[in-house]
Amino acid sequence: MTSPIITIGFPVYNVEKYVEKSLLSALDQDFQLPYEIIVIDDCGTDNSMAIIHRLQTTHPKGNIIRIIQHEHNKGLGAARNTAIDNAFGKYLLFLDSDDWLDKKALSLLYATSSKYDTEITIGSTLKVYENSSQEEKFIYPNTIVEHDAAGTYLNVHQGITPLVAYWNKLFLLEFLKKADMYCVHRIMEDVIPDFRAKVLSKKIATISDITLYYNERSGSIMDTLWNNSEKMTQTLRTTADILVKVKGMIHHEFGHVDGVYDLYFANLMRYFFMYEQLDLDSKQFSDVYQVEHNCMKFIPSLKCLHGRNARLMYLLLKNREHDRTDFFRVYRFACSPLGRFIKLIISI
Repeated sequence: MTSPIITIGFPVYNVEKYVEKSLLSALDQDFQLPYEIIVIDDCGTDNSMAIIHRLQTTHPKGNIIRIIQHEHNKGLGAARNTAIDNAFGKYLLFLDSDDWLDKKALSLLYATSSKYDTEITIGSTLKVYENSSQEEKFIYPNTIVEHDAAGTYLNVHQGITPLVAYWNKLFLLEFLKKADMYCVHRIMEDVIPDFRAKVLSKKIATISDITLYYNERSGSIMDTLWNNSEKMTQTLRTTADILVKVKGMIHHEFGHVDGVYDLYFANLMRYFFMYEQLDLDSKQFSDVYQVEHNCMKFIPSLKCLHGRNARLMYLLLKNREHDRTDFFRVYRFACSPLGRFIKLIISI
């Protein structure tokens, strides 16, 4: 096979209900240049791989499928790392095996990446809900950002906040490896590489075309994390470790980057929301509180933050003893007319 321009990384684990539609969306692209699909078999127990083997044999483009089997189940993060290490393409795109691509996805993403020589090109997303007709669009403007820490500049100074996800982004493979964007965690595996991408990128594009349909399904990894006490504890430990690792990266590598504390604060707020909505026992709540308190103390000063909401919430939460309802009270206040007026003042 001619050397591929794009590699699609396709992790597979117990998705027999969805995998055919997902893989067909990758096979049936209108992209005219060579590309490959790396299927990472993460040792599931259902018929997912049997479906893939059938398509590999019967589909007209089945020969572009390359299968790599893990020795045992390692999780989505490790599967993504396997794709990074084994990709032959100049570019790498991740597709989760319960989502599907628009027919023009590769053509659209590649056209922008090759024209503007970007390290990352991000497509817009349509989120569909498996058990309802509800849809949610994440549409980004057509824009090119060439700047030190381009992803940070995009988020903090242009107010464009692409989803924290490894999928629906066409990465220049050389950049991805150079930036050490390997997954560290088994779950929430996207967060660390997403942070590194935003800080280390020099040129990023977003496009308004929808290139991915994200399937919000029951029984997904994230959907089941909170229904099991052991998994919930694992998740709390993972989020705490993510914040510790991000703090370490800022301290050792990225403290000089303008806007980096805004990225850190955004992750912290995301976990605040998640923690506050959970039915935590006293030990879990104590651990979470300590994480939150230490993380707030890590932000050196108000001057390190640019976003109005972040600045106000920093002022209200910094060094404050709070119970589990205080975060939402603070957030509601930040969104109130008085809160918006104060944000105008502190942004001057």
